[in-house]
Amino acid sequence: MLEVFGKENLKCWTDNSLTDVKIPSPSKHFLEFNGLPVGVDWTMTFDVSVDQPLPYANKNGLRVIGHYGDVEICLDENRDGCVVALEDGRGVRFINSTVECFGSFLALYQRYRKLVRGMDDDEAMELIARTENEMRVIDKQAFSGKEYWWPVIIEQMRDGML
Repeated sequence: MLEVFGKENLKCWTDNSLTDVKIPSPSKHFLEFNGLPVGVDWTMTFDVSVDQPLPYANKNGLRVIGHYGDVEICLDENRDGCVVALEDGRGVRFINSTVECFGSFLALYQRYRKLVRGMDDDEAMELIARTENEMRVIDKQAFSGKEYWWPVIIEQMRDGML
C-alpha cells in the first residue's frame, strides 16, 4: 500500500481508538501501523479519529471505518472483523474477509485506476483480468458471491464505468 498511496496518504488509527473493537489482533495491527488511504481522488473516505473509539453503525456489531457516499464501510465484529458495506442502513454487502485484504484490494484498484488511463480496450481488459486474478489470490472469499462488493466493481470496470 505504501508504494501505491505514499506514506502521506495513509492514516492510521491509534491503540485507544481500537481498544474495545472486537477484531483479530493482526487487523488491529494493520489499522495502527499501515492504515487506510485518505486524500485519494475517489468517493470512498475513511474516518480516522485518533482519540475516539470506532463508532457503531445502527446494526449490532458493525464498527464504521469509512463511507462510500451514503454507504457505511464497516468492520463486522460478529464475523471476525470482515469488511462489509452497510447500504441504506439495513442491507449488508460483503467486501473482504479482513481489513488487511481490503487494504490490498484498495491498492490494486488504485493501481488499475492509474494504469488504465490512455489504454485501448484490449489493454484495459487485460489489466482488469490481471487485477481480478491478483485480488482472487489475496481473498477468494471476496468473489464467492455474485453480488459481493468486488465482483460488482470488476463488472463496472469491464463495462467502462470505472
